[in-house]
Amino acid sequence: MAPRRLTLLLIGMLGLASASAVRAYQTSAGEFFDFGAPRSLAEAAASGRTDKLQALVAAGADVNAQGIEGMTALLWALTRLSKNGVAWLLQHQADPNVIFARDGKSATSFAAGLEDQWFLREVLAHGGDVNIRNPMNGRTPLGEAMASGRDDNARLIIAAGADLNTVDSRGMTPLIEAAAKQKYELVHEMLMAGADPRVQPPQWRGKTVLSVIRRSPVPQDSPQYPWQMKVIELLKQKGLDVERGQ
Repeated sequence: MAPRRLTLLLIGMLGLASASAVRAYQTSAGEFFDFGAPRSLAEAAASGRTDKLQALVAAGADVNAQGIEGMTALLWALTRLSKNGVAWLLQHQADPNVIFARDGKSATSFAAGLEDQWFLREVLAHGGDVNIRNPMNGRTPLGEAMASGRDDNARLIIAAGADLNTVDSRGMTPLIEAAAKQKYELVHEMLMAGADPRVQPPQWRGKTVLSVIRRSPVPQDSPQYPWQMKVIELLKQKGLDVERGQ
């Protein structure tokens, strides 16, 4: 494959994945919850009505009740960016790791793709699993942050102990994804945190992140150029040759 073509193909794949990230949620609570306590709980959470949430739970509502396709009040509140609703539910043992069947995401994964890091911090502080895998595409919250361009979220997830060597259904590791997007400062941070540059995704027929780095040189006037040079030097220290390696 011609130089840069591989990287452009990968970036295109990532863009398609992230562009549809919220389409599954552009609807109303009524699509997922029948009339009754679960729907009232979801609507109260979405609007941040903690007084109503308190009353519903006191009357016996289950904060982890699931609607159609596994939708929960917590995930619904997240899609509506309701900080009051999300905080209240998490403080009352809402589970952030329930999988929504329509797109395979959990509240943890969804929060990883949001611009406001408050949601991710809150979820992780209440049991969010940084290694939970999307059953549809194999992506972890770290992969979700990378695909959504949320580098600071990725750093937070890494600091929380994420597995840096997972391979999703496209054959992407977090390291390969960062390199494909030429985010070499993040690549360097991942390597320093223990990411393995020797991982060979089955879909890549023996190739590693070295192939991405070699085929996508960063322009010298780019802020990422010094970081790419640091990455190459670090790889040399690990005994890897970017010019000859696969």
